[in-house]
Amino acid sequence: GRGIWRGAAALALTSTVAGLATAPIAAYVFHRGASWGLPANLLAVPLMGAWIMPAGALAAPLALLGLEGPALWAMGLGIDVVLAIAGFFAALPGAVMRIPQPDAPVLVPIALGGLWLCLWQGRARLLGLAAIAAGLVWWPLAVDRPALLVTASGRQIGLIGPEGRALFKPRRDSWAVSLWLEADGDLPDPARAAARPGLERAGERARGRIGAWRIELVADRRPDPAALADLCRAGVLLIVPALETAPPGGCLAVTGARLRRSGALAVRPAGGDLEIVGALEAVGARLWSRPALPPDAGDQDQ
Repeated sequence: GRGIWRGAAALALTSTVAGLATAPIAAYVFHRGASWGLPANLLAVPLMGAWIMPAGALAAPLALLGLEGPALWAMGLGIDVVLAIAGFFAALPGAVMRIPQPDAPVLVPIALGGLWLCLWQGRARLLGLAAIAAGLVWWPLAVDRPALLVTASGRQIGLIGPEGRALFKPRRDSWAVSLWLEADGDLPDPARAAARPGLERAGERARGRIGAWRIELVADRRPDPAALADLCRAGVLLIVPALETAPPGGCLAVTGARLRRSGALAVRPAGGDLEIVGALEAVGARLWSRPALPPDAGDQDQ
C-alpha cells in the first residue's frame, strides 16, 4: 500500500513540475492554459506507461509474424481511454483559460528564474522564484493588443469594440482572424466576432472609430473614385486594397501597394495620431518573407 501511495505522489510531483515548466510557454504561444491538466495527467500517464506503450512494443515483433492485430487492438483501446479522459476534462466548466498575448518578452525572466532554480545550489537558488514572480506580474501589464488589425489582403479588419474585437466578415481570411482572436484572449469564433458592435458594416464597406480617427474600409474590387474622394478627408484612415496609389484628399490611406510591402497591419492610437506597424516591417527582411516592393517604393500611399 505504501508503494502505491509513493508512486502516486511521485507521479503527481512530476506532473506538477512538468505542467509548471510548460504552462508559461504554452500560454505565450497558444494563448491558453489547461485548468484540469494535473488530474488529467494523473489518470492518463499511468495508462501510457502500463498499457499503451507496452502494447505498442509488443506489436512490433509480432508484426514480423503477422500477429500484431491483438496487440494493436489493445493499444487502440488504451488510446481511446486516454481520449475519453481528455474529453471529460475538456468539457468541464473553465477547462480552458484564455490568456492574451503580451507585447514584451515576459518569458525571459520566467525562463531565467526556472534555470536558476534548477542549476544553482543553496538558498540563493530561491532567487529564481523572484525572477519567475516578476515575469508573471509583468505579464498582464505588458498586454497591449492593437486597436485595429488589417489582414495582408486588406479585405478584412478587426477593431476592438465594447464586447471585444469586432470583425468585418465572418469567413474572410478566417485563419488569420482566428489567430487574432486567440491572441486577444478570446474564443477563436469569427462568426461571433463578426456580429459584435464596434463596426458599421454595409456590403463591402465598414466603418469604425479609434479615438478621433474614423476608420473606413472599402473592400470593393472596383471602388467608385468619387466615393473614395469623398471619404478621403483629414482624420480618416482609409483602407482600400484595390488601389495602387492613394486617392486625392487628406486621409491616411492604406492601399494594395502598401499592404504588399508591409503585410498585415497593426494600428494603435498614439496621442492624437495613429501608429501603424506592418508584419513584414516588424520581423525584418527574411529570405522567405521579402516584401513585394522595395522599401522606398510607393511612399505616397502611406
